[in-house]
Amino acid sequence: MTHRTSAKNTRCVQWTIELRTPGVLQKARNEMQSGLHCLKVKCHECCHETEMPLSLADIKRLKSLGYKTSEFMTMTYGERRLRNVAGKCYFLTDNGCKVYSDRPKGCKFYPLVVDSEGQARIDKQCKHHQNHNIKPGNPTKLHIYLKLLKRERRREIIQ
Repeated sequence: MTHRTSAKNTRCVQWTIELRTPGVLQKARNEMQSGLHCLKVKCHECCHETEMPLSLADIKRLKSLGYKTSEFMTMTYGERRLRNVAGKCYFLTDNGCKVYSDRPKGCKFYPLVVDSEGQARIDKQCKHHQNHNIKPGNPTKLHIYLKLLKRERRREIIQ
């Protein structure tokens, strides 16, 4: 998949004007342009029954916002993951994500996922997958993030 510029970038600028929430949009824009589409259509399906892993940096950032680890995190098969409450992410409200600007790194990458062959791709389970493009550099960043999660997990097992 390649990154398209003209039409998508124009649409992103248009959404920025429509949404008028500068802090949230600037962060989304810096990560993946695809996040803007999710905000525009108010889609939060990926936040239901989430299995999103958490890095130590994610946990530290969320704790710095005043949340307790026991509120938002669960251990599943020895991995730290976002907790679901009533079938949805702890941070999801009727108005969207309570911590959108500070959401976990995995959430920032989604719908970019790594398939069973190790290739970064847009997750076809995302109902808006056709509206997402891979931002240059994000596949590499995603692979680095996944390696970080593995290293952190190994360190915990050894200790």
